[in-house]
Parts: sequence; C-alpha cells; structure tokens
Amino acid sequence: MTQTTALPAGVSPSRRSFAIGTGCYLLATFFWGMNIPMTKVLLETFDPMLLAALRTVIAALVLLVVVTVTEGRGPDGPPISMRHWLICSLAFGGFLTLYNLGLRFTEPVTAAAIMAGTPVYAAVCLRLFTGARLVPGFPVAATLTVIGALVAVFGRGDASALAGAHGGELLIVASFVCWNLYTLTSQRWFAPHVSQVRRTCYGLAGAGAWATLAWLALAGLGLVSTPQGLPTGLPLLWLMMTAVLATGMGVMLWNIGVSHLGLANGSLWQNMVPVFGVLVALLFGFLPTASQLAGGAIVLAGVLWMQRVTLASRRVRA
Repeated sequence: MTQTTALPAGVSPSRRSFAIGTGCYLLATFFWGMNIPMTKVLLETFDPMLLAALRTVIAALVLLVVVTVTEGRGPDGPPISMRHWLICSLAFGGFLTLYNLGLRFTEPVTAAAIMAGTPVYAAVCLRLFTGARLVPGFPVAATLTVIGALVAVFGRGDASALAGAHGGELLIVASFVCWNLYTLTSQRWFAPHVSQVRRTCYGLAGAGAWATLAWLALAGLGLVSTPQGLPTGLPLLWLMMTAVLATGMGVMLWNIGVSHLGLANGSLWQNMVPVFGVLVALLFGFLPTASQLAGGAIVLAGVLWMQRVTLASRRVRA
C-alpha cells in the first residue's frame, strides 16, 4: 500500500494520484454509508459506547494482521513520539465517543443536518490547525454538497424533528473537529515512509484503548449498560462487517485518499455517506424519496466539481 510503485505507461503522477484518491474516498464513504442501517440494527443489541469500543478493537486487530502480511512485520511501537501518538489516537477516540454520545442526545434528522456542514468544519480546522487557505473551487463545491445534504435530510418527510435542541448537537460538531484533527496529525506527524495502513493501525490501537476506557468509565458511573452475553447470529455478523469494513478499511482508505487529494476534497466526499446509507438501506426495505435522490445528485455534483478543479490545477502545475 505504499505510493512508490512504478506508474503505468502514459499516466502522469497527478492523474494516478487523482484516480487513487477518488477511488479510496468512494469506497470509504460507501463503507461508512453501509454502516448507517447496520448500526440501527446493532443498537438493538449493543450500547452505543460499547459498540464503538468493540468496533475499534476488532478493526485494530484486523489492521494488525494486514500490516503484518503486507509489510512482513507487525507494529513494533509507534514511529512517532509518545506524546504525538497519544494526541493523534485521543482525537480518533474522541471522535468515536463524542459522535456516539451526540447521536444519543439529539434527533436523527438534526444530526444529519449538522453533518451536512462537514466541508465547513474541515475548512475551519484546516485554517486553524495549519493556516491553509481554501483551495480553488472549494467554496462552490462545499455549497453544493451542503445544499444537497440538506435537501436529502428534509426529503425524509420528518423535518419537524429539527425543532429544539437536545444537547447532542455540539457534541457532534466537536466529534468532527476531533476527526479532522486526527486526519491532519496522522498525515503530518508520521514520517513519509510510514504506510497509510500502518498509520491507521497505530491510530486504531490507541483509539480502541481510549474508547474502551471511556466505556468502562461510563459503565462504572452507571451511565451505560453492560452486555448480558456474547452476540450471536446476525448481530455478530453485522458487528464484524461494520468493524472490518467501516471502522478498519474505511479509515485506512480515507487516510490514503487524504494523502493523495487532501482533507478538503475528502470533506466533500463525506456528504456522500448519508446518500450511500439510503441506497444500502434499500436492502432493509427502506425506499428513498425523490428529494433524497435529488439531494444525493447535488452532493455528487459538488464532489465532481471539486475533483475537476483539482485535476485541472494539477495539470497546470505539471
């Protein structure tokens, strides 16, 4: 999974990087969209906080195997300072914890509306944490993706759920700040030769520890329930699928995408998550509305616009 393989004949580095980044973002957001209906099923069996911890630990173990097989050796200690690793993994674990708590204390439609602002949160974080300016084409693309996501949200027919706050809205915003911080630190603090698979493995290992500690602390305070037994049947299957594909492979693909196309591009793709969630939910008997399909088309238009501008700017630089 390194980026040093030879390029196919006739393919420029920028075109290859564009193709890899786009493919990784597409798969990552699909896996995360698939996670939405499966999580709805899993929450009938698991406490949200325990579910986050289990997914992260399972994903870390799977990535450990992937790293060992693909690179010939397993992790032998984080290749960054302990302070940086703790901050990076804490940001990852903070995203998982705050996101689950936010979903618990707000309405689903309200949460979806807040998530539509993902490109805006990423732009602010980039400015605050790195001082980077907005890349050309981002304002138009971000506007399209936010509008499209909101059209899809209001197309559910229960937009009345937006009325009133329940305390979880700020937690969801904070969770995306943590996610952007994790994304930036995972790209800036590791040496260039450290593969994205290995970086993801280190991040998941630390986040799994933080998420487990958070669940144990809340369980000790009696704020979350404890499991009554081991899951079996479909709940176990959904747990493994979401852990491996959404938490493990999804984050790994996201990191690869960021390394090729940057966080700004990735933030636009994140608004495809609810769109893919609706499509996958068809398997669970849910039929999308015309507004949801239209919103998905608008989001995709914004993403493709940004990809087009990015590719054009790279051609000019080349």
